[in-house]
Amino acid sequence: MTLKERFPAFTGRNYRLFWTAQFISLTGVWMQSVAQGWLIYKLSMSPAALAAAAIALSAPVFVFSVFGGLAADFVDRKKLLVSTQIAASVPALILCYLTATDKASVEWIIALAAMTGVVNAFEYPARHAMTAEIVTRDKLTSAVTLQAVAFNATRMIGSSAAGFIIVVSSPAICFLINFVSYLTGALLYSMIEQEAASTGGDSVKNTRSIADGIKFILKRRDITGVLIIVAAVSLFGIPFIPMLPLFAEGVLHSGADGLGMLSGITGAGSMIAAITVACMPEISHKGRNMVFSAFFFAFSLFLFARSTNLYFSMAALAAAGWGIVCILALANCFIQHKCPSHMRGRVMAVFSFALVGLAPVGHAVMGYSAGKLGVADAVSMSSLICILIVIAGGVNLIKNPA
Repeated sequence: MTLKERFPAFTGRNYRLFWTAQFISLTGVWMQSVAQGWLIYKLSMSPAALAAAAIALSAPVFVFSVFGGLAADFVDRKKLLVSTQIAASVPALILCYLTATDKASVEWIIALAAMTGVVNAFEYPARHAMTAEIVTRDKLTSAVTLQAVAFNATRMIGSSAAGFIIVVSSPAICFLINFVSYLTGALLYSMIEQEAASTGGDSVKNTRSIADGIKFILKRRDITGVLIIVAAVSLFGIPFIPMLPLFAEGVLHSGADGLGMLSGITGAGSMIAAITVACMPEISHKGRNMVFSAFFFAFSLFLFARSTNLYFSMAALAAAGWGIVCILALANCFIQHKCPSHMRGRVMAVFSFALVGLAPVGHAVMGYSAGKLGVADAVSMSSLICILIVIAGGVNLIKNPA
C-alpha cells in the first residue's frame, strides 16, 4: 500500500501544501514554547510566572475566538491564514532580539505572548474550517488525523531540538527559528490554489450570527457532550504542560535536558497515536472512543504527577500524549462530520474556545495550586477532577456512540 493510499488526504496538492505549512510552522511554535518556558523559569523561578505566560497566550482566545469564527465563515480563509502567520512572526522576532541582547523580562514575555494569543484567536478557527474546504468529505478523517500527526511530530521534534539548543546555545535561536517558520508557513499557504474564496458562503444569510452558532450546538447533545469533555481536558489536563520546567528541575532534578525529554516523549506518544488513527480508513463510535481516551489521558497524567523517577515519568507522559491526541483527533473529526459548511467556522470557534479559550482559568488555578500545594499535588488533584468530569459528561456519548 502506497503512502497516498494509506493517507488519502495527501492525494491533493492543496492539502499537501496545507499540511507542510502547518508542520514547519508548528515546529517553530513548539521550539519557542519550550524555550520560553525555560527562560521564564530561569528569570523568575516562579510557577505563577509560568502560569501567567500561559494565561496571556490563551486569554485572547477566550475573548476573541467567536470573532475569529465569524471571520473564518465570512472572510477568505486562505488570506486569513497567510495574514495570521505573518502577524504571529512579529512577537517571535521581538522576543529573539530581547533575549539576544539580555533585555528579556517576564513582563515582556507575557506581553508578547498576549499578542500571539490575539493572532491565534483568528488562526485556529480558520485553519480548522479550511481543512474541510480543501479535501472531500470521504477524506476528512484522514485530513484531520494527519494534522494531529503534524502537531505531535513537531512537538517531539521541536521540543527535543529546543532542549538541545538551550544547552549548547541560547533560547534566542529558538525564537529566531520560530520567526522563520511562520514566514515559511505564510508562503506555503499562499501557494494553495482556490477555485473561489474559501468561506462559508453568502447563501445562508440568516445564520450570520454568533447566537446561531451557539443555538446549533445546544440543539446537538452529542456535540455539546464532546465540547464538555474537551473543556474538561483544557481546564484540568493540559495546564500541566507549562509546569514541566518545575517537574524537570524541582521533582526529577534533570535540568534542561530532562525538560526536552519530557516534552519530546509526550509528543512521541501523541505521534504514535496520531499515525495509528490516520492509518484507519474510518473510525466507528468516535464519541465513545473519545470518552475512553479522555479517561486514559487523565489517569496517565495522575501517574506522572506521583512519579519521582524520570523514566517512569516519561512513560506516563508518553501514555498521556497518546490519550490526548486521540481525544482531540476524534473530537475534531466528530464535529467536522456533524457540522454543515456554513456553520463550521463558528462551531470550530467554540471548539477552539473550549480547547484554548478556557485554558487561562485552568492555568491560573494550576499556578495558584502549584504555589500552595506543590506542583505534584496540584497536577494530581487536577487530573482526578478531569476524570470525574469525563465520566459525568461522557455518559450520553457512551450510551449513544457515533
